Amino acid sequence: MDISLIWKAFLIVLISSFLLRLAGRKTISEMTIAQTVLIISFGTLIIQPVVTKTLVNSFIVGGALVTAMLILEFIQIKSIRLEHIITGKPRRIITDGTVDKKELAKLRLTKEQLEMNLREKNIHSIGDIKWATLEPSGKVGFSLKDGAQPANKDDIIKLQQSIDTLSGQIKRVEKLLAETKRLQGEGSKD
Repeated sequence: MDISLIWKAFLIVLISSFLLRLAGRKTISEMTIAQTVLIISFGTLIIQPVVTKTLVNSFIVGGALVTAMLILEFIQIKSIRLEHIITGKPRRIITDGTVDKKELAKLRLTKEQLEMNLREKNIHSIGDIKWATLEPSGKVGFSLKDGAQPANKDDIIKLQQSIDTLSGQIKRVEKLLAETKRLQGEGSKD
């Protein structure tokens, strides 16, 4: 066994980890196309030094890949038009609870796949969705119709305040009724 392979393996992992750290942290589902290409390229690249014994060249190419990706990301930040060309833009797939089947077909997405994606987000009825888009990352973005939106903390506080107000009004009405009965009772004794 060639001992140099062991230190090469450690060096490959160390430098590749550093280069990928520079590239940024995202899960596969959150990656842009450029980041996905970078990761695939890295997978191929990091094994090359072991096979061809060109360690320095692999690191130079790895650095060039990360630099190219960072340049692409910078360009996307500066120009929305170029961002749409490089990454793509969201595509509307649901409007007012109705699925756009033509758009789904263009995106090569079945209704079942869409429904699965929505169920993962705890949405059980497409009819509850005001609009939904397929994002460039492959995730589904959506807005629920007003009646289907979950209550938030402010809604719960307002509801509690309404309950407290009603409870106070009920107590006042009960006191008035008790007072009215008491007065009626005194009036009938006279």
